[in-house]
Amino acid sequence: MTGYYQGRFRDQWEAVAAEIFADELGQSTVTPRTGLRGGTGSAERIAAKLGAATGLHLTADLVRRHDTVHALGSYLRTHARRDLCVQLLPDDRGPRPKLFYVHSASGNAFAIWALRSLLPVPLSGVRAAGLYGERDIPRTIAEFADVYLDEVRDAQPEGPYLLCGFSGGGLIAFELARRLHAQGAHVGLLALIDAPPPVFGSAAVPDESALMEDRLRELLRRVEGRVREHADAGDPEVVDVLRAGDALAKDMGSDALRRQLTVYARLIRACAAYRPARYPGVVHYFAAEATPEHVEQWKPYAGALHTYRLDADHYEYEIFAHPDFREVFAGLTGDALRRAGTGRDAASGNGER
Repeated sequence: MTGYYQGRFRDQWEAVAAEIFADELGQSTVTPRTGLRGGTGSAERIAAKLGAATGLHLTADLVRRHDTVHALGSYLRTHARRDLCVQLLPDDRGPRPKLFYVHSASGNAFAIWALRSLLPVPLSGVRAAGLYGERDIPRTIAEFADVYLDEVRDAQPEGPYLLCGFSGGGLIAFELARRLHAQGAHVGLLALIDAPPPVFGSAAVPDESALMEDRLRELLRRVEGRVREHADAGDPEVVDVLRAGDALAKDMGSDALRRQLTVYARLIRACAAYRPARYPGVVHYFAAEATPEHVEQWKPYAGALHTYRLDADHYEYEIFAHPDFREVFAGLTGDALRRAGTGRDAASGNGER
């Protein structure tokens, strides 16, 4: 085993438990194996905060019995609501605009919580529809946006709406911003983070089954350090290897794995087939691996395009840790909040940094 996934969270339930453990234990680094024993965290406060984040009635006794991030994540995975894609962390700073971060092809959106201490707004990850089997997995950007738009407006009935997305999630965030603007809502920020360009037609994109197998072979390569010629998500040996390598939680099986792979394949194909309508507001584009030519393809679809170039790989955690990204993104978020009382979208104009 390579250890690639060691210390990483498998889904939103482990991630939300980890965020609350970190607060209560006063630790900057929390892993799935972090537990209460020997720590200063309060089981009562952890139960209350997890309850606020998940809608469950949790007790201190339950937290003590499930006393690691992994164990609590497993409990939440079984008992929490699965029908909501918008994930909210508890926040006691009063009602304020939220930053909505849309998932990439991984299906998860909890990476944005790495910016929790940096940004002056509550952070909300929008995980993939269908990831937990609660509905069919969408096949187009429009279908993904159909699911998320109502949830975003339920979580925050009025603007300004702050939206961002990494990779394929950027296209969904763009579509959400376009629809909100068309409904007369105030969009305060739209940020695309190394998102693919709008490309017409999906003829050159592999079919869904091929993309799923390619993704599975990549997951196995990360765990085993070797490339398999073929891989099947229904193979018990494959599931065992991914569990042993911490790519899957112990209570996740082939069905959960297939859903993850399906989200990946469908979002890749959805991005290739997306035909965006124009959004008249400002698009802030953070380019890591995206070429200047790809970024330029967004210009016809935006009222204004501001580009910020980063020396980083196409990896959300690396981008979120980049000092240039953190400085600029925090500034954009603060600017959006300061404009919130003006009732207008972000100022127009083109620029590059």
